[in-house]
Amino acid sequence: MQTQTIRTFLAVEVSDEVREILSKLGRDFNGFSPGLSRAVRLVQPKNAHLTLKFLGDTPQEKIQVIAQDLRNRLATFPTFSYTIQGTGVFPNPKRPRILWLGISSGGKSLQNLHQQVERTLQPFGFEPENRTFKPHLTVGRIKLQKSKKGKINDLNPGSFLTWSFDKIIVPVNRVIFFKSKLKPEGAQYYQLHAFDLKL
Repeated sequence: MQTQTIRTFLAVEVSDEVREILSKLGRDFNGFSPGLSRAVRLVQPKNAHLTLKFLGDTPQEKIQVIAQDLRNRLATFPTFSYTIQGTGVFPNPKRPRILWLGISSGGKSLQNLHQQVERTLQPFGFEPENRTFKPHLTVGRIKLQKSKKGKINDLNPGSFLTWSFDKIIVPVNRVIFFKSKLKPEGAQYYQLHAFDLKL
């Protein structure tokens, strides 16, 4: 009998203030370069989160035991805050694929939390990522390949890399275990479990 799997990931939530900034970004995008606004699919504010670990296809029968181990491990990890400030792109402005808001403080705590998650998941067959974990908040993805000469920096002064907002301090009190379901209108996320951090 084939094992049933679901797409899952672990993330920390963002605040309502961050969702308001993302809503403003969506409105401001209309004033950006037409080429950029056509090429980018923005993250819906209601779906915004800061991913710690994408597990991908996860056997359903393992969900509960994974959740229990994560709950035990994360219960000893202290709560903290991180600050969202600035904008950027991956991998670079010449070939942008991901648009993000940056983390100006609290990044080390997010990296430590990521490492705790990695260590907990490894016995279940989820190997640690080879790339260094760089905390960021994804706000958009390039849908269409821009011309080889195209650079986000070459767009008008209202473009994404020059877009500014007041920094936002976001508290982290828990980690969420999400189920991701792909739909024609985009991915939809459903909470499976929530793990409280140590107060």
